[in-house]
Amino acid sequence: MSAKHRPRRDMFRWLGIGVCLVISAWTYGQDASTSPVSGPPSPPPDKNTAPAPEKIYPKSLGYPCQNYHFLSGVVAYNPETDRNLMALSSLCEVSPMQIIFVDYKSREFTDVIAPSGSGAWAMSLTPSGKQMIIGAFFTGHVMLFDFDQWAFVADVPVPDAPYIWNFAPGGDGRMYFGVFGEGRLFAFDLESKTVTPCGSGLPPNSSLRWVSPLPDGRILCVYGTEQPGARIYDPASGTYADPPEALRHIQRGTVWNGLFVSGNQVFDRELKPLDPPPFPLPAGDSKDWSVILEATSRDRLYLQQGTAIYRYQPGDSGLTPVCDIDLKGGRIIGATADGGLYGIRGPQYFHVEPGSTALDRRTISQRVPYRPPALLIPDNAGNVWGAPPLGATLFMMNDKTGVSTNTGLVIDGDGVVKSLVAYNEIIYGVVDPANEIFRLNPADPWDQFSGKNPRSLAVLRNRGLKRCDGGIVVGPGGKKLYSGWTMGEGMNEGAVAITDIESGETKILENPLGKAPITGIAVDENFIYLLTGSVEGTQGEVKASFGVIGVDTFQAYAGFPLEGVSAARWLTLAKTKNTAVFSADGAIRAVNLDRMRLVGLPNPPPPNVTAPGISWPGGSSVYYVSDRQVIQMDPATGVFSVIAELPTKAQAFCGVRFGDLYAACGAEVFRIPLI
Repeated sequence: MSAKHRPRRDMFRWLGIGVCLVISAWTYGQDASTSPVSGPPSPPPDKNTAPAPEKIYPKSLGYPCQNYHFLSGVVAYNPETDRNLMALSSLCEVSPMQIIFVDYKSREFTDVIAPSGSGAWAMSLTPSGKQMIIGAFFTGHVMLFDFDQWAFVADVPVPDAPYIWNFAPGGDGRMYFGVFGEGRLFAFDLESKTVTPCGSGLPPNSSLRWVSPLPDGRILCVYGTEQPGARIYDPASGTYADPPEALRHIQRGTVWNGLFVSGNQVFDRELKPLDPPPFPLPAGDSKDWSVILEATSRDRLYLQQGTAIYRYQPGDSGLTPVCDIDLKGGRIIGATADGGLYGIRGPQYFHVEPGSTALDRRTISQRVPYRPPALLIPDNAGNVWGAPPLGATLFMMNDKTGVSTNTGLVIDGDGVVKSLVAYNEIIYGVVDPANEIFRLNPADPWDQFSGKNPRSLAVLRNRGLKRCDGGIVVGPGGKKLYSGWTMGEGMNEGAVAITDIESGETKILENPLGKAPITGIAVDENFIYLLTGSVEGTQGEVKASFGVIGVDTFQAYAGFPLEGVSAARWLTLAKTKNTAVFSADGAIRAVNLDRMRLVGLPNPPPPNVTAPGISWPGGSSVYYVSDRQVIQMDPATGVFSVIAELPTKAQAFCGVRFGDLYAACGAEVFRIPLI
């Protein structure tokens, strides 16, 4: 770490350096390394492999996926300097967690590398406001950062608790938190800097998802997911009790002016509902408002009605308007001393001054963490596209030089880019959990915030679809998008969504092969090819199968069960061999589409598929990765060869049409040249 970016002990007093923040254009890029990576000699052939190919050495294209993904944050105030400090937690899957500190007015920032963890959902100021407590995942550590010392002063492991969800102050001065891991409650002592277990109030739940302070110093604990429910923990006695009936469906809340507030409900110290509440309300529907918990403190209340935000303090004659702005999926994380608001929106953060009419969004474009691509696709126009494991953003990388560009959010809201496809240099994709299909034209200016580019084609979350587990493809002639979905309360049904590529009008085909999630999809001029099988969260028995329906009639044409298979995915058509290739519980499988039967594979068979996806870039072979090995296989016979070896295990893979192959190993992307 250079001296320019070392944490400054005096940062909280704002005497120091920092580098200028830059208001983001839609992208920012970075040249990538092109140094070759040597591979080991090819293995000797056996009777099931093709003759040993000429050695292919993967070539590093650098680290194209570089973007902040802010998970949580707090706003601290220093009365000595009258400055507000925003601290943000960024997700760092392959590097140590960064805590970013920003002075919005001076446009200065610095970062501190946390002693543990890859990110944090749980961040909170301590009651004094002079320290910040952080709960890190995947390590399950509680860390305490002291603003005056400008250093972490505690790093305490929590046994068997990979996720810490949030913090709440208790009446005994300790900070309480719930974990994923037997649904336990813990207390952190700010003086001794020790963690004390407080048991599990509602077994057999695995997660204590929310803890909230109550006016009398007790803690409201909300559990899930096995048997969701709530309990109240008393720090004084160390016992749990059932909440009153009025609190049984409250997820979380906070204390304001000696009252418990949550949503549009208010409770007194004895947890009895107060209706109407003891403060003025926005005009209109008496229930059409909610408390902004992240901004509300013990003496200042923030309310939201639609896009309008108000604040109120005891003694005020009425509500004070703060702003009336559509945050477009942004999240408020805290309030400033002058009554303004800070928030985050994907890789950006924003500030709202009292009276603002527009959202002032900014992007930190320095020291951006490397992220591991979760998927790769070619646009067959000189670029490879991809997305990180979490965050509704994309990156674009030149497929020869590795020069890359990263984007902001592709939809209004956060989530996971589940699938991408390119057609005529236009990028289409699906984001969960919004179940939103978007369209991006890289040739046009970026203006997602105005809904112009990328733009939403269809939002399917209100049509019974749960998750896009089957991917998205473009149909014949480029007129329709076809996507495969999981649906049903038990995640045990499926659907195909057919979306007009221009208007976004979408037709839903429910359970086209019977009740089972759609886990793979491919389309040609005549047929829609489908896989079904179990997915994450599936309840009950689901049979994996391969089937074909008419592209116009939607009637079943042929199909058969995949005996003994639970999960089938990553369906690809190898058109020159008229075969469909996919993964069945990791094993590579191929279907002869003329005979509509599985292709007999050698014994022993080709290596398992270990990452999405299986690529047919044209020609007579398909390609995929198995851990570190790049496999070339004839889909008609199963004869295979190992054509290259990657430096580490790959988690994403693709091939360019009549071009090269690409694999992501951690945050680094490699080109495997075929021509």
